[in-house]
Amino acid sequence: MRGVPEGWASTTLGEICTKPQYGWTTKASPQEGSIKLVRTTDITKGRIDWKTVPFCTEGPENEEKYRLRSGDIVISRAGSVGASMLLQDPIPRAVFASYLIRFRARLGVDPRFVGFFLKSARYWAAVHGSASGIALPNVNAKKLAALDVPLPPLPEQHRIVARIESLFAELDEGVAALKRAEANLERYQASVLKSGVEGRLTEQWRKENPAKETGQELLARTPVPPRPARYRTRFRGVIAGHPALSVGATGLALPDEWSWAPLVDVARLESGHTPSRRRPDWWDGDVPWVGIKDARAHHGGTIFETVQMTNKAGLANSAARLLPTDTVCLSRTASVGYVVKLGRPMATSQDFVNWICTEALDPRWLQIVFLADPTALRRFGKGSTHTTVYFPEVLSLHIALPPLAEQRAIVAEVDSRLSDCAKQGVLFTEAQESASTLRQSILKGAFEGRLVPQDPADEPASALLQRIRAESNASSPPRPRKRRRKSSKPGPRRRTTR
Repeated sequence: MRGVPEGWASTTLGEICTKPQYGWTTKASPQEGSIKLVRTTDITKGRIDWKTVPFCTEGPENEEKYRLRSGDIVISRAGSVGASMLLQDPIPRAVFASYLIRFRARLGVDPRFVGFFLKSARYWAAVHGSASGIALPNVNAKKLAALDVPLPPLPEQHRIVARIESLFAELDEGVAALKRAEANLERYQASVLKSGVEGRLTEQWRKENPAKETGQELLARTPVPPRPARYRTRFRGVIAGHPALSVGATGLALPDEWSWAPLVDVARLESGHTPSRRRPDWWDGDVPWVGIKDARAHHGGTIFETVQMTNKAGLANSAARLLPTDTVCLSRTASVGYVVKLGRPMATSQDFVNWICTEALDPRWLQIVFLADPTALRRFGKGSTHTTVYFPEVLSLHIALPPLAEQRAIVAEVDSRLSDCAKQGVLFTEAQESASTLRQSILKGAFEGRLVPQDPADEPASALLQRIRAESNASSPPRPRKRRRKSSKPGPRRRTTR
């Protein structure tokens, strides 16, 4: 270990804690019981929510061996390798699962000091260096116990803990304020979209720019795209969505000069497909292919690059189609509601319905209509576990159609406001990242002896460590020496002389 400040001592996690204990091998029960079972997933969120911690299927024979108490530290040995939690009152009757290892600080060691050390970058670097396993990285108790720990005198441990807690409390207040502001920003973004599709954003614009052509007139002069193959199977009922989107005609009032239009009358519907995965020669080509991951990453925007690429052979041997720039793609299965606009010709998977807009429909206006209320899109689907919007409903989508000039005016105003929101969102993200960096800086200073002043009157940690070692030796009886087993093989015959 690097040098430690004067009065400190270099030690290990195993030396300043009692013998580590592996958790109990059992399963969680969906039924209520008397003993809670703490798992790795329960310690990865910064605090334990005891209401969500399940009960054991049955109690262990030796409950006390696995019983958790205040001051215990549990560390995950697999899954979220190295994640730790210092348990503090109140703690219900609880034990811990087999993927956790419990450490208990010895007398003279502040468990809060150890708990903070296990959050530091120095600790994580050591854990990553000790983790082993290919499919599932893991660490064991022996490796964790061997991790180096810098140990200050006990009074200094208390001062360090108090200072860390004070500084972290201030950071927590700041982060909470950032999250509140971020939530307000999200609400504002939603209100911008809602105002846009309801026509409230352009109320003044309409007064200053009388329409030369109404939405109805625009619809009447627009050639209807070819009907999709499944057009006759379209849904005949009505499902309300939001003020500018529905399945079937709701008859809801729209601003003057707007009109309701079947989406298939102003945009051509194209589906997607996945070229066979058994043909690697159809992949890693030069044709971008949009999947759900791409749509999630570019939701609400324009996509220019994709994770996976197909090629001309992949398109020729599947139902996938090369769609033109500005096609609006809407995910309809599992992750319903992701919306992207193509920045260049691409193909998509079958998870999307794709709309190639006519001259009557601004692609960005259509995207805004889809974005305005994600819950509306899910109402059009079926299935509780994995919602899917099926083609009968897709073919019956109706949208509000403002005059083309007003569509573009709404798009410009929405994009301007959302751009400002995006800039503000970047600042929020950077501020939260700075808070995380500052936490590590505080911990680094704490475990290098720079966070609080040293007191020469404090008993040096070396004396504390000597007592810990003496107590450890006293509580651990010497192992009996193993007797050397005599070999059962016959030895060489002794040569005798007469």
